[in-house]
Amino acid sequence: MVAGETAWTTYWHANRLDSCIVRPGQQDDDQKAIFDFWRTFVSCTPDGGQILDLATGNGAVALRLVEAAAELGREISVKAVDLADIRPEVFLKEYGDLIRLIEFEGQVDICDLHLSDQSFDGVVSQFGFEYAAPVPAVAELARVLKPGGAFQLLAHHKSGALVAPNVAQVNEIDTLLQAGGLVDCIQGLLAGTARIEQLEAEGRRLLQLYDNQLSRITAEIFAAVRQLLTRQDLDVAIRGQGASDMRRRLEAEQERMRQLGDAALADKDAEGLQQIMVDAGLRDVAYEPFHVGADQALLGWQFTGRR
Repeated sequence: MVAGETAWTTYWHANRLDSCIVRPGQQDDDQKAIFDFWRTFVSCTPDGGQILDLATGNGAVALRLVEAAAELGREISVKAVDLADIRPEVFLKEYGDLIRLIEFEGQVDICDLHLSDQSFDGVVSQFGFEYAAPVPAVAELARVLKPGGAFQLLAHHKSGALVAPNVAQVNEIDTLLQAGGLVDCIQGLLAGTARIEQLEAEGRRLLQLYDNQLSRITAEIFAAVRQLLTRQDLDVAIRGQGASDMRRRLEAEQERMRQLGDAALADKDAEGLQQIMVDAGLRDVAYEPFHVGADQALLGWQFTGRR
């Protein structure tokens, strides 16, 4: 089993900017709604203000904040932290001067920030805050926020459009990783302990299971296997390492999606988080469903308030 933060480190090191932030086929509408969400927050931040981005991943929100500030003719700086071992600056070189407005730091627990009291004009998070234990995470948010400073969070909704598809993907990965399943067949074939006929038989079984239409992850694995088998310039050890890496990435993705499902907030969870914020001394705390697109699809929960 892959540890939680290791799963996310694997995900972010694959050069992904967002964490399942938009729906397939709805990228433009969803991205616009999310950018407008953060643009509104920046418009209310004092000029020259400092914003803390919690659970930043590869810096999607941090980038949106500084892009919005540039568009609005405002100056802000962003401190962006994450529990995973993130290195966004490696992947975001094309953003040039904007990146210099962001200070990234990995391996930071948002329940124990080690940042000065009352040091930020705003605190934000997008699909990350809900993964942490709520009481200490809220306490830290309140501690580092300046008096009068605002916070804005976007969290996964249990019934949201981004959560349900993960159930099917977790089930698919379970099937691929089961004893004697596709990944075992691949590793056995490359190690010389299984025959090509076994791999072909497993392929036929999966086709039948998926009604002759392979799911995305399974189809990608078969494409990778074809490359491993046809590359004559690769020795056995390298092919074997490729299969091991395939298993590791699948286990990491499985763990990441399970965490997402566990972290998503039902109605009672959102209400409970609001109460924790109120108990921590935060003011004007409000929450409501966050919808995107012309079809007003449910994407998550939005939380707002101030210290």
